[in-house]
Order: sequence, then C-alpha cells, then structure tokens
Amino acid sequence: MSEYYQKQRKDNNIFISPLSASFAIAIGVSGSTGSTEEQLKTALGFKANTTKDMEQYYQKLHETLPLVDPNTQYVSANSLWINSDFSVKSAFISATKEYYGATSEVVDFSKESTVTKINKWCANKTAGKMPSIIQSIDSQERMILLNALYFKGNWTTPFGVGGTTSMNFKPMDGDSVKVDMMHMHSRTIHFQYCENEILQILELPFGSQSFVMDILLPKADVSFSGVVNSLSETNWNTWMASLDRNKVDIYIPKFTIKQEIDLKTTLRQMGVTDVFNVQKADFSNISDADLYIGILSQNTYISVDERGCEAAAATSARLVGAGLREEDPIFMANRPFIFVIREVSTGAILFIGQKG
Repeated sequence: MSEYYQKQRKDNNIFISPLSASFAIAIGVSGSTGSTEEQLKTALGFKANTTKDMEQYYQKLHETLPLVDPNTQYVSANSLWINSDFSVKSAFISATKEYYGATSEVVDFSKESTVTKINKWCANKTAGKMPSIIQSIDSQERMILLNALYFKGNWTTPFGVGGTTSMNFKPMDGDSVKVDMMHMHSRTIHFQYCENEILQILELPFGSQSFVMDILLPKADVSFSGVVNSLSETNWNTWMASLDRNKVDIYIPKFTIKQEIDLKTTLRQMGVTDVFNVQKADFSNISDADLYIGILSQNTYISVDERGCEAAAATSARLVGAGLREEDPIFMANRPFIFVIREVSTGAILFIGQKG
C-alpha cells in the first residue's frame, strides 16, 4: 500500500486506488510466466504464494466485497478488450472469468467506435465518474486489460450542513486558503481514534461500518514527509491496533480530487521491469505472440462532503505486440493529511490519497 502511494507523491493532492491497480496487475500475472510472473507477484505481495493462491484471493475479494455492506455502493468490474486480428488462449480467458469475473470482447482497435465503447463501459461501471479512460488506441496494441472500481458511502454519522464554515487551510506550499470546513462534536457518539508522537488518526465509518475512512493527520510540529516515510506495514498495523473509542471534536474540509496517474514508473521502482521490455516480457499464457505492457495508467476521482464520500478509479494495462517502440482530541485537519478508504474485515485498501 505505502509503496504505491509514496512513489506517486508528486503533487499536493494525490488520490490512487491500490485495489484497482492490483486487480489489473493480477490479471497480468495470470497471463505471464517466468521472471515476469515472479516480479508481478512480488509487487502484489504474493512472492511466497503460488499464482493459484493469488487468483483465489482476488476471486474472494471480487465476490465478497460487494456484499459486505448493503448500505454502501461498491462495484469492481474487470474486462478484456481484444483486437479482432489477435488470438488469445482460451485458458487465459477462462481463468480471468473464473477468478476476476472478467468479461472479454473482441473489437476492432482501428475503429473510433471501439474507444467510445470502452469508455462507455468504464462510465457505466463508475456511475459516470470515469467517462474517458481511453483517448485513442495505437495500431500495435493487441489487448487492453481494465479494472473499474466505484465506491459511494454515506457517513454512519453525517456532518450537519449547518456546521460547515469557512476556515483557513495551510497547504504544503503557499499561503493559507479559505476552505469549507465540516465540523462535528461527538458528544454522544464515539469514534475510533488514536494519537502518538507524530500523528493523529481518526476513523470515520460509512453505512453499517464495514467500510471506513481513516484520516492520518501529522502533528503540527511534524513534517508531512516524515509521516509519509513512516507508512510501513508494521507501523500501519500498530496504528490500526491502537484505535480506540473516544469523543472527538472533528474538523475536516470538503474536497474533490481528479487525477490521471502513470503507474509504470512506480512499478519499475518496485522491481517490476520485465513487463515493459519487449525482449524480456513473457505473457505466453495469453498468447504465443511477443507482448509487453506499453501503457499502465489509472484515472481517479473522489468527492468528500457532509453526507459522505464518492470515489472511483479505472486502471488500464495495454498490451502491445512487438514492433512498437517501448515507452518510457481536537482533530483539526487544517493542514495536509493522508486518507484511506478500506474494508474492515479483509483490510483491503480501496483508495489512498492525500489532501495537501
């Protein structure tokens, strides 16, 4: 989780979906062999597991997460878009359908209508929040793997609209700016909360409390980068175990973030290199043709207000055939903070971001 996030920290506002990215990458694992397979599994945290173990894990996530809370909306959908002149092995199609619920469709990549069709699929799966994941398709592309992820949840305890007021927010750089700051004092309702020498953590539940948003607020005298660098698996587990019910005076800004992210650089820094190299990539479980990933990108959206949160992501892995060149106690959130949306029982991180 933290590696995806830390590698993407370029702007003040960041929003990514580790879960959406991992679904798209996991499908790639199912189509790969050799060092390509091992590098991708390691990046997903399955180095010590078989590919079958990994596939069964994602099958469980795909089938169970939509059911854990009827009071929230959760949609995760996977699809394969195959160029009409490209042959894909039936075993790969069957595996992606069984473990990821992926649909597959043969289309003509040379037609503009294909771009429209793919974008319409993404829009339909994300309540219209991801309307243009694909701008064009290169003539050497053979297949596009897509994951679309959508979440909408109302706070279990909503903020009163009358409690929202204009207050100063100090960004990472520049002068303070006025923002709409939501306010709630939990005089009768307790929230999961903890703090230590470097940060405060507040957990805000959605719906029936199967999904939550964790907000990690660095202490006023602690650097934001220092907290980001402390986002290790060990620290995360320690912090989550430290959460306890408390009365909290809460101030959180309303905000909206939209982004498009190139995941290739991130994965290279995590040790995944073969998949982007036409001479090293091994996707022989997909096809006997030489393939590599030319584009691996993610589009994201989040809006947080008094009622709750709406978030969406679409991750695309575009496989290219050989011939095209390889592309290179008072919780006052009036300063930059990190936020995470997760499912409680599995610990699955749907989204992670920062408001800077």
